[in-house]
Amino acid sequence: MIKSILKSRGVRTIAWPALAIVAGVGIGAGIAPALHATTALTAPSVSAPAMPASFAAVVAAVKPAVVHIRVTQRVEGRSGDDGAAPTLPERFFGDDFRRRFSPPPGFAERPTPRRATGLGSGFLIEADGHVVTNNHVIGDADRIVVTLNEGRELSATVVGRDARTDLALLKVNENRPLPFVRFADHGPQVGDWVVAVGSPFGLGNTVTAGIVSAHGRSVGAEGPYEGFLQIDAPINPGSSGGPAFNLRGEVVGVNTAIFTPSGGNVGIGFAVPAESAKSVIMALRQTGRVERGWLGVAIQELTPPLAEGLGLADHKGALVSNVTPGSPAARAGLRAGDIVRRVNTNEVASVKDLPRLIAELKDGSEARIEVVREGKSLVTTVTIGALPDRSAATGPAKNGEADRKLGLAIAPLTPEARLAHGIPREMDGVLVAAVRPDSVAAEEGLRPGDVVTAVGATPVTTPAELGSAVARAEQERKKTVVLRVARRDQERYVALPLPA
Repeated sequence: MIKSILKSRGVRTIAWPALAIVAGVGIGAGIAPALHATTALTAPSVSAPAMPASFAAVVAAVKPAVVHIRVTQRVEGRSGDDGAAPTLPERFFGDDFRRRFSPPPGFAERPTPRRATGLGSGFLIEADGHVVTNNHVIGDADRIVVTLNEGRELSATVVGRDARTDLALLKVNENRPLPFVRFADHGPQVGDWVVAVGSPFGLGNTVTAGIVSAHGRSVGAEGPYEGFLQIDAPINPGSSGGPAFNLRGEVVGVNTAIFTPSGGNVGIGFAVPAESAKSVIMALRQTGRVERGWLGVAIQELTPPLAEGLGLADHKGALVSNVTPGSPAARAGLRAGDIVRRVNTNEVASVKDLPRLIAELKDGSEARIEVVREGKSLVTTVTIGALPDRSAATGPAKNGEADRKLGLAIAPLTPEARLAHGIPREMDGVLVAAVRPDSVAAEEGLRPGDVVTAVGATPVTTPAELGSAVARAEQERKKTVVLRVARRDQERYVALPLPA
């Protein structure tokens, strides 16, 4: 899902630096005489800092802690399929990788097990062998190999992972202390230098440099916990999960994605900022998972036209578009149409602020939520819940024959899944837990969180019923099976081919 969202927005790989130092000059003073005896205005003048003569000292200090990551997974599919693991997102793998590792055309169409391989980068944060990378780099791999800077290969295990921030923590075992780097205590400013180190296209120890272009970028990744750093240091396929350093050798970001409308380098890359990564990695280190507070509302941006239509003086806040039944928000009396302005003492200036502020609260804690309702300000106290874990909510995917044939992983529609995906109680069906990226189902726009309510005219409420309906379609020698798929309050029909 994350791949399809990012790809639709042109977010993928590659970036290239535009390194420049701007010397400010006073261009306003002295151009024309002052009028009416007023003081002449001048443009701000900024002293030009010295351009770094070399990044060699920084690179020498940090490069020993940067690692190359290779993942493999046993998959089943048609022999003519490409070799990418269906559950490994390709944000940093790309078509070039797939072409080079695809089997030759003309293979038989019968399913055959094989090993799929993916590449990425990472970095050591402790001498005992803890490695940070992206969650999408490791995917559902059954073997992870970390190659140290010196060339030594070590098997790695997964300590924990967090899909919402696309971060993962690995552990390698070595009988000696390993070199490591630290996260920066303070985030970089726009215009600060960054140095990226990683393994683009499997070329280990590649170093590139650029600047921080912007803060707080949203690229439509998994969940609302974004706020990426935008950088222009070149990052390429295989760089995903690698670090971006400041000139003190501290990690300021974890390279995650790029924007590229054509597949080429346009100088726009994205990294998870260190201030976000630190708390996530600490939680993964301690418990193997990240616990977040949950309010239970769907929100949208309060645009100036919406604010004007609602009679508001400004467009600060987050507009509640829906309240999940039975959620903490519902129990506290929050309603659709409320504008959330403050959580405890923290201002909600935009729609991006509310998920972050709620996520930082603990399950069972109380929070004072200030909202504007019908032009009046009011405060309500909410007992915060625990954000449902999507992996736990969906349960293990049922990888039966029907799933493989349709390119879907399905699971029962449990109460936890309903909460996690905002599925109403009255809707019956089977949950789509995952979609194989190279399948017709993916091409037709199916995604995790969708609900299959019927196969043809036959309603289905369990994975077994769906499997039986697909089996009947095969017995009737049908070439396609038609699914009725619901997403929130809309339903549509999708035709998927059955293997001959």
